[in-house]
Amino acid sequence: MPKKAYIVCTRCMRIFNRKSLLEKMGRLECPYCGNTRFTENFGDVIMILNPEKSVLAKKVNKNEKGIFALNIELF
Repeated sequence: MPKKAYIVCTRCMRIFNRKSLLEKMGRLECPYCGNTRFTENFGDVIMILNPEKSVLAKKVNKNEKGIFALNIELF
């Protein structure tokens, strides 16, 4: 089965384009938290643009801008 284009850091839950992350970092490592574990299986995606004013950001305990997965599956 081919690899999916998007992956999620299992620690900070940020979503990344696999190819872009490999080009930028040279390996699969989260540039935000340094984690090296990722999953392709995730759901319920949110985008936080203004965490200071976002009710949703406060509800899911995110204080930075970004695209996050709310649910992940680990194997």
